[in-house]
Amino acid sequence: MRPDRRQLVGLDVVDGGAALTPGAHIIADGASDKGPSQGWVTSSIWSPTLETPVALAMIEGGFERQGETVVVWDLGERRRARIVQMCRYDVPGERLNG
Repeated sequence: MRPDRRQLVGLDVVDGGAALTPGAHIIADGASDKGPSQGWVTSSIWSPTLETPVALAMIEGGFERQGETVVVWDLGERRRARIVQMCRYDVPGERLNG
């Protein structure tokens, strides 16, 4: 029940590149590569419907950090992503319930 526990959230790729690497670590924006991991990317894929990569990640205190920009670090490569809600398509459920 701790608010700082790791929580499953969505990631919006800010740099406009390809899908993120699953297993890549989340570090604070401005942290060094040796900075502490705040979580990791659990899955990521290109969405042809949204025409952008979509990703999920387990991040410390993720629900409270919606809108925050973080760095996704993998094998020396740094990419920027924004923490968002998990659902990106048909958020109100109109297609399902309509």
